[in-house]
Amino acid sequence: KKKLADEYEYISAQAVGRLAEFMHLMSCRYMIDNVVNIIEGLKNKVDGDLLIANADPLGYFPEMRNIKVLEGDDYTGLYRDVLIDTPVGPYFMRFLEESIQDLGENRTMNDVQVLFREMKPEQIRTSLKRMWIEDFNEYCQSILSGISQEIMAE
Repeated sequence: KKKLADEYEYISAQAVGRLAEFMHLMSCRYMIDNVVNIIEGLKNKVDGDLLIANADPLGYFPEMRNIKVLEGDDYTGLYRDVLIDTPVGPYFMRFLEESIQDLGENRTMNDVQVLFREMKPEQIRTSLKRMWIEDFNEYCQSILSGISQEIMAE
């Protein structure tokens, strides 16, 4: 899998325009898995270096190392690091916005922390992948044309 990831990275580095955007969208699925696995591991006090070593090479990005060790119950700090430092940050931002909306108007920062402390990583993964697949489908329907659009729509 590492060889495939190296070749994918090489092609992606050479790509421009629509192909570069397409390749980025393709790798987001693996990036989401890696980030959620790291968050889950940090919540369970697993060593960060071990989590990075076990990450899927197709979803590797250097900013993964910036996801800090969870200090106490500071889940908001952890998610802030993910929002700021990762290529899949926009998906996490949308996820946070949707989750906070569900809390209503009278929410406090403590409510947000409780929400993330109790939320299961699989819920996060499912929501993020739903957002990603919606974006990918929109890209395929609106940006691609001809045969490419037909094949990707199947």
